[in-house]
Order: sequence, then C-alpha cells, then structure tokens
Amino acid sequence: MLCKNAFVVDVEEWFHLCDNEIEQKLGTPEKLEVRVVENTKKLIKLLKDNRCRASFFFVGWVAERYPDLLKEVVSEGFEIGCHSYSHRIIYEMSPEEFEQDLKRATEIITDIAGKRPTGYRAPGFSIKKDMGWYFDILAKNGYRYDASIFPTWRPHGGVISSPEKPYIVNTKYGDIYEVPQSVIGFNRLKICFSGGGYFRLLPYWFIKFAINRLNKNNIPVLIYIHPREIDINQPRIKTNKIKEFRYYINIEKTEIKLKMLLNDFIFTNLSEIIKEYFNMNDF
Repeated sequence: MLCKNAFVVDVEEWFHLCDNEIEQKLGTPEKLEVRVVENTKKLIKLLKDNRCRASFFFVGWVAERYPDLLKEVVSEGFEIGCHSYSHRIIYEMSPEEFEQDLKRATEIITDIAGKRPTGYRAPGFSIKKDMGWYFDILAKNGYRYDASIFPTWRPHGGVISSPEKPYIVNTKYGDIYEVPQSVIGFNRLKICFSGGGYFRLLPYWFIKFAINRLNKNNIPVLIYIHPREIDINQPRIKTNKIKEFRYYINIEKTEIKLKMLLNDFIFTNLSEIIKEYFNMNDF
C-alpha cells in the first residue's frame, strides 16, 4: 500500500510574511490589493482535478473578510484549520495575547464554516523550545492537533530537538497530536524540502527523492503551499536581496512542480494522516 502524505494550504494574503518591517512599509492591510481569493480558488481546482484531499488553514483576518472563500473550501469537502487571526509571530506574543488571538480566529472560522477547527498552524512555524504554554492553550481551547513545529533551524522559531515524525504532546488539558514539518536528514544536517521557499528553491527530483525516502520508512510527508506562491503577477515588495530571494524565488515554476507532485503521490488531510499513523478508528 502506498504511503499517504498530507497536503496543507496556509490561506493568507500576499503580504502576510511575518515581517514587521514590510508590514510597516505597505501600510493599512485593508487597503491593499486582494489576491488570496482567486489564488486559493486556483489551488482548490488543482487539488480537485487530481482528486486530492487537503487541509486549509485560514488566517482569521482572511476568513472574516472573504467568508464565501471559506464556505467554498468547506463545500468542496476539504478540512479546515486555524492559522491565527493576525498572522503574528507566536513567540513575540504573551500567552494571554496568543489565547486572545486564537479565540478570535476560532470564533470567526466556526461561525462562517459551521464547524469548529481542530487543527492549528502557527505563522512562520514560530514556536520555540520550552513553549509548553502554547500547547496548553491549544488543548484548553479544544484543539486536537498542531502542525507548527519545524524540527531544525529557521529564521522564525525552529525546535532542533523535535522528533521528525508525528508524536503526542501531553498537556494539562489533554493530548495534542503534533505533525512536524517534514525534513530529510544527512548525518547532522536536516533539510526542509516540503513547502514554501524550500519547495520552490529545490529541484523536483530532490523533492521526489526525499518524499520516497521518508515514505519507505512509513513516515508521512507534510507538503504546504501559500496561495501567493502560484501568483506570478502579485505585487513585488521592495526589500533587501535576501528577503526578495526567499519570497519570490522560482514562483513561476511552482504550479508546474505542484502538478507533478500531485500526480506522483497520494495526498490527504492532516486528520486522516494522524488517524492512520496512530492506528485509530476515528479522529
């Protein structure tokens, strides 16, 4: 039997980049060009054409402004999750601020979708070691799983000591199932290949190799994408060369690589991955 993998869409606008400097340059978000709706619909069609299930994690700010987009995702049978309300870095927030942001986003998504999200993804994987309060707050507010841990170094967050496959986090409010971002190891070196700029930068043969290697060890891979990453006509933000490289490298090739990926592997939503990985009858 072929190993199933998870496909995740982080539903956020083109300017949701976890970068305070850029947000200050752009000005009021409400006045900026809308790109997320059509780009997300394009991803929906791409997934449907390839008969792929997926999880869509909505930023509450986006869901609040474009409720019909969230309703369309639900009507097409995709899983929904929460990607914060404000798309702020989690480790820069106090526990109280995080819980307030979480509750606001959860309420908005639930009211629009008619169902409560049970999965969460932190903006920018911005969870660090020794942030147990983060998981406590998720469990306290009814969340059952998380997909925010990045098991190697990155500019925002990163937990080098994290397991590289799904695991359970015990909290005082119950267990949280964690599906960390997929990485492939070469001795002490861990490389992310499975989404965002990593997916855009690396050649497809390497991505395919990495997925096959993990799948052979019965480890499901988590692939993620942002709607802006298939948008070659999006506004380009003028910033330093390193950031421009990270934000825009190979955007013109993303859709082609996605089509190859969806053709070569079996994808489903994160709840299904957790249920099968932990051998549960239901989740």
